Amino acid sequence: MLPRRRPRQARAQATVDAIIQATARVLVEDGYDRASTNRIAQAAGVSIGSLYQYFPSKEALVAALVETHVDRMMDAVTRILDTDHEPSDLHSSADTLVRALIAAYRVDPKLHHVLCQEVPKIGDLRRIYEFEQTLADVIRRHLQSLRHQIRHQNIDRAVFLLINAVPSVIRAAIEGDSEGTNDPALRSDLTDMILRYLCYVPSGESGQFVALTEKVIA
Repeated sequence: MLPRRRPRQARAQATVDAIIQATARVLVEDGYDRASTNRIAQAAGVSIGSLYQYFPSKEALVAALVETHVDRMMDAVTRILDTDHEPSDLHSSADTLVRALIAAYRVDPKLHHVLCQEVPKIGDLRRIYEFEQTLADVIRRHLQSLRHQIRHQNIDRAVFLLINAVPSVIRAAIEGDSEGTNDPALRSDLTDMILRYLCYVPSGESGQFVALTEKVIA
């Protein structure tokens, strides 16, 4: 559901921004079911009439908040991907992707949890899942460009596993480490996990594993 009207002046945009920020705070503090437009207007410091000038319902507010949240997550990913040159080896590629994912899911993780777990699947909430599809496309491009270094012929299967496994680990880790104290270790462990999945093959009945290339584990 789209906003009722769009701000044309800086003052109006500031009001809309305050309302969206207040929506995020109220959702985190009270949850979706207890959140109301009256409560959000109060938290934003605006009248309910001012809120309704821009957002006709709670659903419209949440849709706008989702849009803002996903844009912030994509900005976090883009900053890392754009500052790194195209990786020439799988280790660099895996490390870059892990850093980008950690940065993305560190963008207001409490809000992300509420949006994914409590908000009904309405309207633009699908944007949350489109974000992960965008990440899947990024991973697919990386793997295809470096497929001579990996053991998997089925790139789509590898992408499916990575995009479902790695973000889940990151979200769980962030919930238990809100300050990011263990992010360097998490980054190293996840990079190693990805490389072992993509580049190691059984060496025989002994159960030991060997790398496909010396370069990958150097």
